[in-house]
Amino acid sequence: MTAQGAEVGRGDCGPSDRARAKAFGYGAHFVNGLIFALLYYAVFVAIGYSSGWLGCTPGACQTLPAGTTPSG
Repeated sequence: MTAQGAEVGRGDCGPSDRARAKAFGYGAHFVNGLIFALLYYAVFVAIGYSSGWLGCTPGACQTLPAGTTPSG
Protein backbone atom coordinates (compact mmCIF):
# COMPACT_ATOMS: atom_id res chain seq x y z
CA MET A 1 0.00 0.00 0.00
CA THR A 2 1.30 3.45 -0.81
CA ALA A 3 1.10 6.67 1.18
CA GLN A 4 -2.37 7.40 -0.23
CA GLY A 5 -3.98 6.26 2.98
CA ALA A 6 -6.24 3.50 4.15
CA GLU A 7 -9.40 5.12 2.78
CA VAL A 8 -8.09 4.98 -0.79
CA GLY A 9 -6.60 1.54 -0.19
CA ARG A 10 -9.95 0.12 0.82
CA GLY A 11 -11.48 1.79 -2.22
CA ASP A 12 -9.08 -0.05 -4.50
CA CYS A 13 -11.33 -3.09 -4.30
CA GLY A 14 -14.31 -1.07 -5.51
CA PRO A 15 -14.64 1.96 -7.77
CA SER A 16 -11.89 2.77 -10.25
CA ASP A 17 -11.75 6.58 -9.97
CA ARG A 18 -10.08 8.21 -6.97
CA ALA A 19 -13.03 10.31 -5.76
CA ARG A 20 -15.42 7.37 -5.69
CA ALA A 21 -12.73 5.17 -4.13
CA LYS A 22 -12.23 7.68 -1.32
CA ALA A 23 -15.97 7.88 -0.67
CA PHE A 24 -16.17 4.09 -0.67
CA GLY A 25 -13.23 3.89 1.76
CA TYR A 26 -14.69 6.43 4.15
CA GLY A 27 -18.02 4.60 4.06
CA ALA A 28 -16.30 1.29 4.78
CA HIS A 29 -14.48 2.81 7.76
CA PHE A 30 -17.74 4.26 9.08
CA VAL A 31 -19.52 0.91 8.84
CA ASN A 32 -16.59 -0.92 10.47
CA GLY A 33 -16.57 1.61 13.32
CA LEU A 34 -20.30 1.18 13.80
CA ILE A 35 -19.90 -2.60 13.95
CA PHE A 36 -17.15 -2.30 16.58
CA ALA A 37 -19.26 0.12 18.63
CA LEU A 38 -22.20 -2.31 18.57
CA LEU A 39 -19.90 -5.17 19.59
CA TYR A 40 -18.59 -3.12 22.54
CA TYR A 41 -22.18 -2.33 23.52
CA ALA A 42 -23.15 -6.00 23.33
CA VAL A 43 -20.21 -7.00 25.55
CA PHE A 44 -21.03 -4.32 28.12
CA VAL A 45 -24.68 -5.40 28.21
CA ALA A 46 -23.72 -9.09 28.46
CA ILE A 47 -21.39 -8.57 31.43
CA GLY A 48 -23.62 -5.94 33.04
CA TYR A 49 -20.77 -3.50 33.65
CA SER A 50 -19.08 -0.71 31.76
CA SER A 51 -16.36 1.81 32.49
CA GLY A 52 -13.91 3.97 30.62
CA TRP A 53 -11.04 1.63 31.45
CA LEU A 54 -12.97 -1.42 30.34
CA GLY A 55 -13.63 0.20 26.99
CA CYS A 56 -10.13 1.64 26.64
CA THR A 57 -8.16 -1.54 27.34
CA PRO A 58 -9.12 -3.63 24.27
CA GLY A 59 -8.77 -0.57 22.05
CA ALA A 60 -5.30 0.17 23.41
CA CYS A 61 -4.26 -3.48 22.96
CA GLN A 62 -5.30 -3.29 19.30
CA THR A 63 -3.87 0.17 18.68
CA LEU A 64 -0.42 -0.43 20.14
CA PRO A 65 0.74 -2.96 17.51
CA ALA A 66 -1.16 -1.23 14.72
CA GLY A 67 0.31 2.16 15.58
CA THR A 68 3.89 0.96 16.03
CA THR A 69 4.23 -1.25 12.95
CA PRO A 70 6.42 0.35 10.27
CA SER A 71 4.54 0.99 7.05
CA GLY A 72 7.15 0.25 4.38
